[in-house]
Amino acid sequence: MSKKTNIPTNPQAPKRGDRVKAKDIQELAKQIKRVSRSGRENYVGAFYRAPDAPFTPKLRGKKDDPQAYEIALSKGYVIERRIPDGQALIYHFPTGLIDEEDKLIYHSISEGQAIYVQVQVEDDGKIESDPVVMVAEDELEGEHFRPEVFDFGGNAGTHNYKIAKFEMVDEKPRLKLFGAGDNVDHFDERVGMINMEAEGDVFEVGFDYDSSADKVRFRRLKNLDGEGVALIKDQVDESINFRKIRGRDSPRRIEVEESGGSIIVKGNNAMGTLSHIACNEEIGSLLIEWDDGLIITEGAVTFEAGCPNSSGGGGMA
Repeated sequence: MSKKTNIPTNPQAPKRGDRVKAKDIQELAKQIKRVSRSGRENYVGAFYRAPDAPFTPKLRGKKDDPQAYEIALSKGYVIERRIPDGQALIYHFPTGLIDEEDKLIYHSISEGQAIYVQVQVEDDGKIESDPVVMVAEDELEGEHFRPEVFDFGGNAGTHNYKIAKFEMVDEKPRLKLFGAGDNVDHFDERVGMINMEAEGDVFEVGFDYDSSADKVRFRRLKNLDGEGVALIKDQVDESINFRKIRGRDSPRRIEVEESGGSIIVKGNNAMGTLSHIACNEEIGSLLIEWDDGLIITEGAVTFEAGCPNSSGGGGMA
């Protein structure tokens, strides 16, 4: 622990115009220098932080075992920034930081371990329970919470904000700092969204936005009920998969072509007609006509095949 150093006051404070002794000036300079050093006594790391800065680590040896160490953090807050909620700032004070007597709580720490501020995050990115100061192995993720693009459900679960890692270098304790010396910022806002410009008949994927709950609802793609093969095949982590429309090459019947923004289904370019010549008639009547391999005759077509036999029996020859 750092020692509190006070500058001694002179009971006979000099007044303007009085002569000040050289030894008094020297003593004052010594005290100022001593105070400027006092903030560094508890800190071991790469750069200086004031001892009263938020979440500044305090390392000390245990009373019963000087070779073992314990660590505490100065007072600090996890600041939840709810941007959609009128730029609200919500201050969460962690447990495991101070006791009922307002004294720092020290946690045992070993080489390779780190001290964290752990935060439980809900589906909407908000903090509903108190953060916790804890010591664990240096394997927990320590990145600040920021929802990814299109991750509108937020990163629900446990988030660990790493403050400092404890190391032994040349048999001397050292703290490698990460988030020390400042409050923890926790962002639960969502990313901004816009509809891209498009021409023609446009269908909106976004449905609506509830600003009070910070919720965006989207429409879903749906295969309609009924017979036939569904156009949407399935969805995986990174894609929604659609089936392709393909032609039939052998035997050649149907061709599928792309023309600009359209898909054209074509036949096999075969054309022809089928006519029927009735008995004792010379001119036939058209029954079926096809073009591009597709029948284009409308309606049902019937005809009577064959001719009555010469015996008059009414049979067909």
